[in-house]
Amino acid sequence: MKKKTIWSLVLTLALAVSAIGATAVAFAATPDTAEPAAAIATENEDAIWEQIEAVEAKSDAVFQCGADAPHPDFFAHDAGKLLLQIGAAGAAYLRENGFEPEMVCGPNVLAMTSPCDAEDALDRLAEVLAAWDKNAAPPAAAPHILPAPGAVRCTIGAALLRPSRIVPMQSAVGQTAAEYLWAYPPGVPLIAPGEEVTAALAAACEELEKAGTRIKHIGGSGPDKISVI
Repeated sequence: MKKKTIWSLVLTLALAVSAIGATAVAFAATPDTAEPAAAIATENEDAIWEQIEAVEAKSDAVFQCGADAPHPDFFAHDAGKLLLQIGAAGAAYLRENGFEPEMVCGPNVLAMTSPCDAEDALDRLAEVLAAWDKNAAPPAAAPHILPAPGAVRCTIGAALLRPSRIVPMQSAVGQTAAEYLWAYPPGVPLIAPGEEVTAALAAACEELEKAGTRIKHIGGSGPDKISVI
């Protein structure tokens, strides 16, 4: 989905909400004092587009986002999301300054903007990041982020229904997972029930947890552990 299409969908939703609000006002007010819904919608549309254009301009200028398709492996570029290479420590610094990242995974921190952000939000974020860059060393690249999935031993349904036990991650290599593991957000599974636990997965989980990424274990296990069949 192209950037303009995404913004058009956001605009359509915003205008729908505005129209509902305008209709409620028209019903509640007298015919002589009610403002036409079309005038309200048009005024809100102009304000929304001004905010959208400000987000695009500032994100391109400050973060050098580039073209709509910066890499052939990605179908489109979302200028409203900013990928920062500041690691878990940088993410903590953002929180201290009033910014909650959407995702933290190894050295990668994803920030998400919105037309509903305060008008000076991107300017403040740029100032916070500039202050961080003055004192912080670049985070080391994580050797393991998303390992290739292991062999499928059985279906997800079959794995969830079989008896399971929790074992240390290193002891689970070669066995079949009975739970999902993922870093949330964004919630993309590192392993699914029924897949083989590989040495690469064990190493990736260890590196991610060392970097401060919280891995979710849906089967009741915890850090450095996994539920297997």
